[in-house]
Amino acid sequence: MPFSSTQKPEKHHDYHLLPDSESALPAETTDLKNGGRIREGASHVLANEAESHKHKLLKGAPVHRKAYLNKYALGGAILASTNSILLGYDIGVMSGAVLYIRENMNISSTQIEILVGSLNVCSLIGSLASGKTSDWIGRRYTIILAAATFLIGALLMGLAPSFLFLMAGRVVAGIGVGFSLMIAPVYVAELSPALTRGFLTSLPEVFINLGILLGYIANYTLSGLPQHINWRLMLGLAAFPAIIVALGVLVMPESPRWLVVKGRISEAREVLIKTSETKEEAELRLAEIVKAASFLYESPDDGSSLGQAGSSSNWHGQGVWKELLLSPSRPIRRIVIAALGVNFFMQASGNDAVVYYSPEVFRDAGIHNKKQLVGVTVIMGITKTFFVLVSAFFLDRFGRRPLLLLGSAGMAISLAGLGLGSKYLEYSNNTPGWAIALCVVAVCAAASFFSIGLGPITWVYSSEIFPLRLRAQGSSLAISVNRLVSGLVAMTFLSISREITFGGMFFALAGIMVVGTIFFYYCLPETKGKSLEEIEALFDDEVLKFTCGQQILPKCVLWHGHAIFGNEEKSLSTQNRKGLDLVEIGMPYESCIAYVSLFWDNAGFLDMAILEKGSKRKERQILDYSLGRECWGFSWGLKEKDVGGSNGGGGAYVERVATWWRGRRRGGVEEKAVAWRLGNFNMETIEDKRSERGFVLGGARINKFTLLCALLASTNSILLGYDIGVMSGAVLFIKENLKITSVQEEILVGTLNVFSLVGSLASGKTSDYIGRRYTIVLAAATFLIGALLMGLAPSFSFLMAGRIIAGIGVGYSLMISPVYAAEISPAMSRGFLTSLPEVFITFGILLGYIMNYALSSLPQHLNWRLMLGLAAMPSIGVALGVIAMPESPRWLVMQGKVNQAKEVLIKTSNSKEEAELRLEEIKKAASLVLDTSPIGSPDSAHQSNWHGQGVWKELLLRPTRPVRRMLITAIGINFFMQASGNDAVMYYCPEVFRAAGIHNKKELFGVNVIMGIAKTSFVLFSALYLDRFGRRPLLLVGSIGMVMSLAGLGLGSKFLEHSDSKPSWAIVLCIVAVCADVSFFSIGLGPITWVYSSEIFPMRLRAQGSSLAISVNRLVSGVVSMTFLTISNKITFGGMFFVLAGIMVVGTIFFYVFLPETKGKTLEEMGAVFENKDTKNHNKGREMAVV
Repeated sequence: MPFSSTQKPEKHHDYHLLPDSESALPAETTDLKNGGRIREGASHVLANEAESHKHKLLKGAPVHRKAYLNKYALGGAILASTNSILLGYDIGVMSGAVLYIRENMNISSTQIEILVGSLNVCSLIGSLASGKTSDWIGRRYTIILAAATFLIGALLMGLAPSFLFLMAGRVVAGIGVGFSLMIAPVYVAELSPALTRGFLTSLPEVFINLGILLGYIANYTLSGLPQHINWRLMLGLAAFPAIIVALGVLVMPESPRWLVVKGRISEAREVLIKTSETKEEAELRLAEIVKAASFLYESPDDGSSLGQAGSSSNWHGQGVWKELLLSPSRPIRRIVIAALGVNFFMQASGNDAVVYYSPEVFRDAGIHNKKQLVGVTVIMGITKTFFVLVSAFFLDRFGRRPLLLLGSAGMAISLAGLGLGSKYLEYSNNTPGWAIALCVVAVCAAASFFSIGLGPITWVYSSEIFPLRLRAQGSSLAISVNRLVSGLVAMTFLSISREITFGGMFFALAGIMVVGTIFFYYCLPETKGKSLEEIEALFDDEVLKFTCGQQILPKCVLWHGHAIFGNEEKSLSTQNRKGLDLVEIGMPYESCIAYVSLFWDNAGFLDMAILEKGSKRKERQILDYSLGRECWGFSWGLKEKDVGGSNGGGGAYVERVATWWRGRRRGGVEEKAVAWRLGNFNMETIEDKRSERGFVLGGARINKFTLLCALLASTNSILLGYDIGVMSGAVLFIKENLKITSVQEEILVGTLNVFSLVGSLASGKTSDYIGRRYTIVLAAATFLIGALLMGLAPSFSFLMAGRIIAGIGVGYSLMISPVYAAEISPAMSRGFLTSLPEVFITFGILLGYIMNYALSSLPQHLNWRLMLGLAAMPSIGVALGVIAMPESPRWLVMQGKVNQAKEVLIKTSNSKEEAELRLEEIKKAASLVLDTSPIGSPDSAHQSNWHGQGVWKELLLRPTRPVRRMLITAIGINFFMQASGNDAVMYYCPEVFRAAGIHNKKELFGVNVIMGIAKTSFVLFSALYLDRFGRRPLLLVGSIGMVMSLAGLGLGSKFLEHSDSKPSWAIVLCIVAVCADVSFFSIGLGPITWVYSSEIFPMRLRAQGSSLAISVNRLVSGVVSMTFLTISNKITFGGMFFVLAGIMVVGTIFFYVFLPETKGKTLEEMGAVFENKDTKNHNKGREMAVV
């Protein structure tokens, strides 16, 4: 339970305050805080002193345990959730009953939709009324009201003599369902402890799925009865669960939060004692509830006014709708958006409609026997029930967000697969078994992913995110949206499907789920482990800003009975790069963050206070937090204080001076105590420094000179991109003009990539000898010669010679451009700057496509020569631009030219201090290569490693563990970049589109231009956000997207191969899939391959290691390019794209396992990243000395 340092703990609380004065702390700690030098073994002294203080200060502290599932809370949650079985049973049983109702009553499809959807639409009435009702009569009696209403409706349906009578029963039952859907999760959330609330609040969805399964089983069991009896029994049996629910509720307690709101504190305490692990926990929960309830009064939250709750205007919910809808605060507005959004997408996903009409879907897929139809639905019900149980049990372990995002992304993929399968069956003359199986599996997969994510988590979020005063009405509003959307979807599903086919409908639902996944990612925070009273703060982004001149001082902290003095600093930089030293040298204050954490519970770090950038200065004297049962009480004080600098500036920094670890890393508590020393530094005029050079891009500050250099170096990469783009069109005219075969076409295209292997292997040694800058000039000059030879080629042999020479130039270019950009870039912006080569490759592809389109009308003997010869122009521009570029500072240091390196670093850094820091890191890394010191000595140039000797031995014959992992990572990512087939798709996309039915060359080139624009747009997006989101997230998103796109392209191609006609939708699907494939490539593998290849190797191995990785890249590219058409002729284009999709599945797994995050790390830190160590220790080498 949180409390202010000014409050005195009440007698029934077992927590204690640490003394405010430093004199009460251990002597060694006080000495440390005053800046004293740490004696040897001080960390052990701290450990012993803290252990002794534990007994003096914290008698009776609770013991840290795993999340405990209280049996009484579990029983209450199960009884309340049983109410939800009514909706599930109706969904399941109605899917089969409607088959017999249609025949028995001779009703139309429109009447079927009205019959099915009316229950959901009318449940809107119950949902809207339930909030006010539950505030008046209580949560428990609202559950009874819901069961009674549904009971009446079920009896009316089971005895219905006509369609109108049946409709009346569904209307009444719908109102009962509306009451039930709102009240069950709210009651469970208010009854549950924070650490098990996820599991308990997901139980309503578990019972919905159990009800669906029971409905399916009832369909299967009763389908053999006479037609006029079976559907009536199916619907009438729903009365039995309603009776059980109504009786079971009698033994349930009332919600403790509702009791507090009504002023019945003693009754609430009794319920909380029964539903908590200990009496102390119950008291803490009660105090939190009372504090939250105090907002309903004008008087303070001392509990004195709670007895007059009944007379307070808000106790029955008056004024709530105004606060919710008319004048909501920012947190409430965000809560409403989150609750309405998750409920909207839950039903807009079409899950209920798919379940209702699954027999219709399966009938359309080719299953016509009714017994088989209801049998398949039983399989689907079992699947749904299994996965919702998995989700429920792991909700409190993994959290809401991961399961929700996994489920929604899985639904998008499953619905897209179902759409493709349905489309195939619609246009196929027969109904192959594999296609029917695909539809069945896709439906089950969609239902399973729904049960993992949206199904249970919608109810959890809806019931827990609203504050106490708004919970009932807010939840009722959210559930009302849920039921309204469900009704609309159910009542229009068949009608829309008839217009656009089932396949089109499923594609639309897949698109909705893509939008939903994006919404969940941005709008729904993690609520795992938070008490209901804490959740409102998650939706409030007001945070304290750490600025120079603000001092962070802990007042008192209690943690599971152990005194922890000081605070643990996680990072002072949003980029997580050596925060302490960067602040000291003058990092702009708006980029600073102090992240204060205490640990450790089973979930990992627990955030206490986050101090970060913001447009306004936020000040709070006290930040109070409660972390539920596992952490039982502490207070955190923050005070502003000016600290005088030595040169008249003002600033503050903190420095780690002692760390103590104790406990087990697995299966137990991990305890940590950290002491800090406060100091000061000369801030000078940081804001003036910040404005001198550079600007903010994607959260990182980009130095203008560095950006210019990276742009010039990356322009070299435009040569490869232009060749890829222009060759895809030129080869059509070359084939006709020079009369070459398909095999010669493959050799012509692939030759450039194969011979770029020569340049890649040679580039490492060359760049170590002549420098990075002159290697860029050499690459441009080589490609210039090759381009001129190609443009003037009189024959196929002459053309091949030009492509061989151009390929060598491309090999040099692909290695040196990203390496130069990486070595000249600061860590904070390196991701963006080293991704520029891929941006220029993509831009070159677009230029090539535009040239194809523009020159295609010229005579055949002229157009392809102009297309290829124009590549000489960028080469000349690159060669001239390099003259203005500086040499790589890291290469200069390796050559002993330290002063020149310093000049370059000053130009490419935002301050002189930052340049000095970067230089020191480079010199330290270079010292591992040198045998003498200082680095700039005259003898240093004679050392054996200055020109790369012995590097291949270290790389391949005797690599250390980190180097081995770097090598696997670099070679692996380059292998999968080209094994994905992206270059081949780009080269041969006219062939692919021609096979799809586009034969006009002008149209083919037009499609290429569209693809080039899409590719360029997404590679720019990736480059701009690489340093914000990191390498791994974008790489994994891109790889998964490529898998989906290639699979879709394979299915579309397969359909066109087996279809007599060439429907326009299938052609459009292929075009969209190709554009999606290259777009996802441009988000992930495209730019990030060059970033990883250039940054992960240590300085002594960077040139040769990068050249080895790029050689693998070019070799695989050449092999794929030279075999793509041949293999496609054997297994068809569709089969080829399925193979590529399978390769990318393996690639995605490889990236997840082997590629660490390198965002914000300096090049000199990469060795530690690839060590098998805790990444939290990476800063160890840079900690400032204690004086």
